[in-house]
Amino acid sequence: MNRLLILGLICLISFFVCMVIQRFMDLHSLESEVSFILEKFFLAMVESCATYYSWIRGEAVVDIVSPRIYYWLKYAVMVFQVFFFLQVIPPIAFAMYSKDSPAPPIVTYASQGSVILVGVIVVFLDIVSPSFFSSIFINKGSLQKVTGNCTQYQNIV
Repeated sequence: MNRLLILGLICLISFFVCMVIQRFMDLHSLESEVSFILEKFFLAMVESCATYYSWIRGEAVVDIVSPRIYYWLKYAVMVFQVFFFLQVIPPIAFAMYSKDSPAPPIVTYASQGSVILVGVIVVFLDIVSPSFFSSIFINKGSLQKVTGNCTQYQNIV
């Protein structure tokens, strides 16, 4: 788990370095375009690390409260990781066009749409664990998951 936090921190620092490079470079220079692509990549890595870390911390709670939802969320968290990296594709498409021939509007819409989609996914995953955790306190005392003859989870009271 600590490796995820360290990787997320390194990617966050790299994200900010790329933003600084863009600030001091010409908008259409090669350095600025590469920095913009790397910025989106590092942002995707930070979002991926943060959501996966959040899932690791809260998955046992989701499993206790609702095993059926846990089954779907376990796979959704893995699939959602792909969507984080989709936001890297539009900046690559922008880099293919020059200053004289701007990118078509569909590339702009794809860029904005991917950021919105990723934002919705991150907010959804950030809400899941706390909402299941709060339901434990609402239904306290009825939280045993029994597997076979032994109890995997204890009552939380």
